[in-house]
Amino acid sequence: MSELLLGRGFGEAQLLAALGVAGYEVQPETRAEDAWTYLDTQDGALLGAGLRLRSAGAGGAWQLVAADAGAVVGEFGGDGLPLDGGLAERLQEIAGGRLLVPVVHARRLAQTWTAVGHGATVRLALEEWAFHPPGPGRRQARVRVLTVSGDEGAAREAGILATTLRDLHGLRVAPGDHFSAGLARVGLASPGAPTPDALKVAAGDSLGTAAGKIFARQAFKMAANAAGTRADLDPEYLHDLRVATRRTRAALRLYRGLIPVRRAAALQRELSWLGRLLGEVRDLDVFLARLAAHLPRVQGVATAADRLFARLLERRAAARHNLVTALDDPRFPALVGALGAVPLKRLRVLREPAGVIGGQWIAAAAKRIRRVGERPAAELRPEELHRLRIRFKRLRYACEFFAEAFGDEVEETIRTLVEFQDTLGRHQDAVVARVALERLVAEVGVGSGDPAWLLTLGALLQVEREEASRERAAFVEAWARLPKRLRRLRRSVAATAPAGDPDASG
Repeated sequence: MSELLLGRGFGEAQLLAALGVAGYEVQPETRAEDAWTYLDTQDGALLGAGLRLRSAGAGGAWQLVAADAGAVVGEFGGDGLPLDGGLAERLQEIAGGRLLVPVVHARRLAQTWTAVGHGATVRLALEEWAFHPPGPGRRQARVRVLTVSGDEGAAREAGILATTLRDLHGLRVAPGDHFSAGLARVGLASPGAPTPDALKVAAGDSLGTAAGKIFARQAFKMAANAAGTRADLDPEYLHDLRVATRRTRAALRLYRGLIPVRRAAALQRELSWLGRLLGEVRDLDVFLARLAAHLPRVQGVATAADRLFARLLERRAAARHNLVTALDDPRFPALVGALGAVPLKRLRVLREPAGVIGGQWIAAAAKRIRRVGERPAAELRPEELHRLRIRFKRLRYACEFFAEAFGDEVEETIRTLVEFQDTLGRHQDAVVARVALERLVAEVGVGSGDPAWLLTLGALLQVEREEASRERAAFVEAWARLPKRLRRLRRSVAATAPAGDPDASG
């Protein structure tokens, strides 16, 4: 079987004429048209499992499709009941509780023919796909693929015909996955926005080449999550967009002194502007999720809980309006574009292997955490734990930037850092939630005459205090394992870094 990508100037009429010239008698077989919405989780769990989920719309069929072959492996649902039987369990297991969100809309026109000639029968299928993203702004991209195939006795003839069509009419071999090709043409990343190989730092890259890849990778992640953030499909789109801005700021910190001062300052200003707007919405998302989880533990009044959620949702709506306005502002695409081409000074150090200087930077970040680690974790105040969390993030980001240059040891360290960072993050979320609840109490006023409201807020405050204590205890317990992990990390990166004070580069 051969797949050829058709250009604009080669369609059905040109195909049939070319077959006639080549000595084939062509008989039409089928013609079909259908429309689908492809869905996945924000992190691309289904595609990662080698599957795609598509729906024909309200009351229509749902299908699981093999991502590599395009074959339907399961069909179910209709009438608004897509999840039934074993397929429902399979989907839920793969999705891991994450929301299913629309990835792209697609319309397919498929035609098939039988071509008889030269003592063989060959089958041809022409599929024309039109893709457009969900939400407003219906940009559309078309992909047309011709499949030439034959049974065991006609496989050779099918290969000859495909080669003839390719060479005589300038057709190209299809790049494999026309779904991904359609996404790329319409300006969308694949579900989960996997990092393109071209943006991963290789062991032999120079520090300057690594810089281009590191900044371009974050620009790619920002662009990939912008549409989902605008449409408010899943809070994780906003979260990943915010993380990309934070990683970019961390990269600017690492490369400070190597980027022209004015350009670095301009990028920092734009990232701060965007990060503040993202943070306002994200903090409310986290707060709302925590309240939803904790309210069942509180002996409050339903009307008080509804009032609390209504107030927070009103604030979120205002914050989201500001964020969407910013994403629609020309400043955002200008920032993404600027990150794709960050200028560097002409310095000799930029020609050094990325693993050498990157190893120094990682060692320096680890040393800053190790200095804090010399104190008992139980003595650290909440604000110190927050600063320590930021140091963990910077070390983790530095490790992630250069992970491909160091191998398994750094990958293992990243997993450990995620554990510490998540524990400190949950502690910080509890602290922030407690402060927010205290502000709400102050806004209402103790003498407001609304005891149900104050009792509900007070009970939630106590839950957040308990959560903060629990996460602090978990961090203290894990803290003892950290020095050994940091020593192993420093030894690993030192194998490629020259002798000297690592702080001199960081």
